[in-house]
Amino acid sequence: MESVTEEEFESFKTLVFNRLSELEELEELILDTNSEMEKRISDLECKMSEILSPFRPSQREQTKVEYDGNWPNMCSGTLKIWVNDEVIYEKKGVCESTGTCAFKNGKSKITKGRLVWRESEARGWPALQTAVEEELRKYEVCCGGCL
Repeated sequence: MESVTEEEFESFKTLVFNRLSELEELEELILDTNSEMEKRISDLECKMSEILSPFRPSQREQTKVEYDGNWPNMCSGTLKIWVNDEVIYEKKGVCESTGTCAFKNGKSKITKGRLVWRESEARGWPALQTAVEEELRKYEVCCGGCL
């Protein structure tokens, strides 16, 4: 094995120290960028909420929810939402199971779960979220029927 001189070692140490400093600067830049992006997202969500507020269903309005998924692929149904007899939302494949499935020793192990709406657009519509959750509670899903 070749020996390293003191000068070479010091040079290498300086190089490593400089690279670490550069990495620390990059990390700070990334953290600052993430913080700025989170603020922008928050600002956009507030603006979106203000824009959509006149269209949100109030407690007085009639909300109806239907879901047509069925076994063995319960999650691929169509979720349909009406407010005052007008369809305001209709999408297929927007639900997922909180259940799990796995294979062990050649046998399947399925744990049943709830069916949940994975759409983030429901976040600003609490009246709709509640109505959707009530409808989806009717379904017991296993996350395994598709296997």
